[in-house]
Amino acid sequence: MLLKDGGKYVTLRGDLRDINLADIFQTLAMNQQEGTLTIRSGKRRMDIYFSKEGVRLLTTGEKKYPRLGEILLREKKITPVELDMALARQRMTGEMLGQALIDMGIVTEEEIEKAVRHQIEEEIFDVFSWKDAKFEFIPGEPRGEFFDPAKLGKPITFNVQSVIMEAARRIDEWQMIHSIIPSMQVIFRVRDPYAEPPDIAEKVGTTKDVVSAVVELVDGKRTVEQIVEESGRSKFEVCKILALLAQAHYLEPLSVKEMVVVADEYANEGDLQTAIKIYKSLLANLPPSSVLRSRLAELYEKAGNAEEAAMEYAALADALLEEGADEDALALYKKALDLAPRNFTLHQKLFEFYLAKKDKEGALQEGLFVARGFWRMNRLQEAKDVLERLLPLAPENIEMRQMLINICLDLEQKEEAIKQYEYLANYYKERGATEEMIQIYRKILAIDKERSDIRAELEKLLS
Repeated sequence: MLLKDGGKYVTLRGDLRDINLADIFQTLAMNQQEGTLTIRSGKRRMDIYFSKEGVRLLTTGEKKYPRLGEILLREKKITPVELDMALARQRMTGEMLGQALIDMGIVTEEEIEKAVRHQIEEEIFDVFSWKDAKFEFIPGEPRGEFFDPAKLGKPITFNVQSVIMEAARRIDEWQMIHSIIPSMQVIFRVRDPYAEPPDIAEKVGTTKDVVSAVVELVDGKRTVEQIVEESGRSKFEVCKILALLAQAHYLEPLSVKEMVVVADEYANEGDLQTAIKIYKSLLANLPPSSVLRSRLAELYEKAGNAEEAAMEYAALADALLEEGADEDALALYKKALDLAPRNFTLHQKLFEFYLAKKDKEGALQEGLFVARGFWRMNRLQEAKDVLERLLPLAPENIEMRQMLINICLDLEQKEEAIKQYEYLANYYKERGATEEMIQIYRKILAIDKERSDIRAELEKLLS
């Protein structure tokens, strides 16, 4: 699996659909590799550093390490009032927050390390449940800790085998959980408010108090994600509690219609992000729905997220186009482009639309934009393909033909470039543009000095 170069291991990358993450951990540990394993799934990213001492979590530009106060609050080691008192002391004395909490007798040094360790451990375990993820391992020194080691005086390191064993156990349980909770935006309610919750604490490996605290947060409005955040417990533990309670028919998920009502309530209350998450979840787990997508686009627009709104409107336009509603589709494409005028994908969609509808003006405008975009991105063959599709619409468009020549030269397709130059030479010849013809012939000869016919034509013009 690892690539060797002169006896040393070098960058490794791949898709977690093809290989098990636990196998990657095992291989890196067995080979005593030191470097950073980066896992990406959509917008999520995690960096894990491997060393001879074990593994530890790193921070990234997208995800900074949490503050100590946040971790201790989440782990319920301190109260908000105690945190405020410690922060006030910190401002006065200049000491570290952890030391202030210890000096005030609120927590011990061991409790702080245990809380931080548990938080990081849960982050690492969570990555094993990611879907459609890609990975990359790069040898070298770590770039930054998930939790600043200066706060504790040392980095937090974990034994690889322990991580793999616990992760493997959880993977099996996550399969059951995901069958009941396909999304973190699922909303549960208690089926019978007068019924006692079943005793599942032992199955979860927790206490009855923890189960009761989670149940109290189930109100028919909070999403699973919100319950996890507010409970202060780990994602795995909370999801397992909810899944087992649903399996025992103590809880039931809201219907799609009810989810839409709740999402709109969040939107009306100003919590647009939660509303967006719920609509996105519904779209991801249900057959295509123009009603849901339209509402999601509106929410993105209202939230000021123009790019996302534009792509949802474009997806609606795609669906309308398949139904033959061309005018409605065009209106939505234009609306999307108004929101995100530099969005390259939208210009591509409009180009294809105009080309299919034989709208010469629209196809030329969007096609040239797309061709220039591909050219700037150094996607030369794609730029050439677009221009070749455009040329039949405007064979005398000099700007377009000159762009095609330049791209052919960049691709080292000299014969194709000469062919286009010859077209331009004939174009100028018909118009008696001698100077332009001379320039064209010289350019052809610069490419191919053996073209005696071109040389003869040039000499005639110069004589």
